[in-house]
Amino acid sequence: MKMSLRNDSCSCIILSFLKQIMKNTSSASSSKANSQGFSLSELLMTVAVIGILVTLALPTFGNTEPAKQGVNKQNAQNFCSLAIAVSSAGVDLTNVHTARPGSDAVKAALRILVDGVTVTDGALAGQTFRVPGVRGELLDGASQYISIKNGELLYNGAL
Repeated sequence: MKMSLRNDSCSCIILSFLKQIMKNTSSASSSKANSQGFSLSELLMTVAVIGILVTLALPTFGNTEPAKQGVNKQNAQNFCSLAIAVSSAGVDLTNVHTARPGSDAVKAALRILVDGVTVTDGALAGQTFRVPGVRGELLDGASQYISIKNGELLYNGAL
């Protein structure tokens, strides 16, 4: 929503700027009754405005796949870091010995971390560990970079 407001305000500024230029060029062109075509300043302004509009439109229409991949990898790293902390506190996340990235066993372990794991014994007893705000597509995306080996979550960002 903020992006559209910014684009609208930029569009208003550009339009008012263009109106001012058109007023200036129309009064100048009326004095030159024999000239035809566009002046150099009009062409340069047109190129500048098109450049500004393209700059505003690129993030909207650009390829977002690398950005999604980066977010998924960061979420996967966060999950694995939390899994190490929980494991060192003595909590067993999964009873699965081995699982491939993106499998249901990996997604189940990640859902446990999203919902929260409370430590029952030791110095961290009563502490709850969780990864907040990761649901649905983000959880599925992160699971593509995590496998389970020997009962532990392993990050593999090279996938």
